[in-house]
Amino acid sequence: RDRPYFVTRMLNPFYLRYYDAQQRGYLEFIDWPGEFRAANPVGEGRKKRVAIEFDASRKGRRRHLVEARVLGILNEADPRFLTTEAYEKYVRATREGQTALEATPSEGE
Repeated sequence: RDRPYFVTRMLNPFYLRYYDAQQRGYLEFIDWPGEFRAANPVGEGRKKRVAIEFDASRKGRRRHLVEARVLGILNEADPRFLTTEAYEKYVRATREGQTALEATPSEGE
């Protein structure tokens, strides 16, 4: 599901404080610019990330084959390629400098 709000995440760097051996960790806000590790995208953002990485290299195709199939963006006739709709919406739009939302045609078109 899309996250319309910010949440926190606990990061444990696996080290202890010197004077009392207390475990250390960091609390981090998710989806803020400059965060330590970016949160995994959800919804359309997830489809876009999988499509771009799937199309980028052979390693990306191997890594995201099952996920692309589950998301329904894989061409079942030839699993080496994305569906035409997914390629046009996510990969080509990104290469031309548009976001996925800008590339989505509106109702009137």
